[in-house]
Amino acid sequence: MNAKAFTEIILKALSLMDQYPLVKRMFIKTEFEELLRKLPQELFEENMKKDTLNFAPLFQKWSKDGIVDKAISPEVLTASLRAITLMVFHKQEIGEDVFDHSMALLIESLANRIFAKGE
Repeated sequence: MNAKAFTEIILKALSLMDQYPLVKRMFIKTEFEELLRKLPQELFEENMKKDTLNFAPLFQKWSKDGIVDKAISPEVLTASLRAITLMVFHKQEIGEDVFDHSMALLIESLANRIFAKGE
């Protein structure tokens, strides 16, 4: 894995997510917020931890292999990916004409920061 491959994977995943209305609906702000209000705080926090725990083994392997910046915690990486994912649902506010290029720039920047050795 390197920064370029990571960028391509994340861009493809976001593109697929944007194409499927059911997945997209789960993240639309009003529906997402309504769902969050119905969830007990403990369940919400547990799901946030699960996101990190699901990603942690992969990040730990990359860290052990020396290909990622060890100063970045799995929690921060997971939160960064979550933030980028949520941006997909704000295309209009960001600007539809610059959205794809902006997302690519942000994801490339994140990937270059995460991967110590880059390409």
